[in-house]
Amino acid sequence: MERKIFNRLLATLCHFNLQTQLRVAGDWVRDKLLGKDCYDIDIALDNIMGTEFVDKVREYLLSIGEEAQGISDLKSGRIVTPLPPKATFLDDPLRVLRAIRFGGRFEFTLDEDLKVGAACGNVKDALAAKISRQRIETEVDLMISGNQPVKEMTHICDLTLFWIVFSLPPEFEPTISDGCER
Repeated sequence: MERKIFNRLLATLCHFNLQTQLRVAGDWVRDKLLGKDCYDIDIALDNIMGTEFVDKVREYLLSIGEEAQGISDLKSGRIVTPLPPKATFLDDPLRVLRAIRFGGRFEFTLDEDLKVGAACGNVKDALAAKISRQRIETEVDLMISGNQPVKEMTHICDLTLFWIVFSLPPEFEPTISDGCER
């Protein structure tokens, strides 16, 4: 499947004679080097916006008679995960915050199964243990500077992620966090 995806992306470049460098980045590279399975492939582009490239990929797929994947979710305005949400979030807990951010950015709704997976205790524990404060901070900064910061912060609260996302230094936690849920 991965080879098919990469072949389609490279064929899109050739079909439109795009002078763009595609690079695989992120968790997929690390997991492949470690011999692990990974279902999240991040593609970095050097001189074209992602949305423009996605349009070219879709156009190319239609030209060869293939249906583009995931279009119904985009058309219905829903944020979903390609695999079961809990498994997706346990693989990379930062995806919880990215789902919330993209939901706000594109004014999409979060799928109900996604919400259940995101609020799961194991996922929250993984977010707290596996993801650095800097990576969480980057996502929160992007949410706050985006077009739906209140909606995104509300999702963080509704999914009971607030004290994980906005954790305090251990010496302040008992005095400030008692009774302060919303």
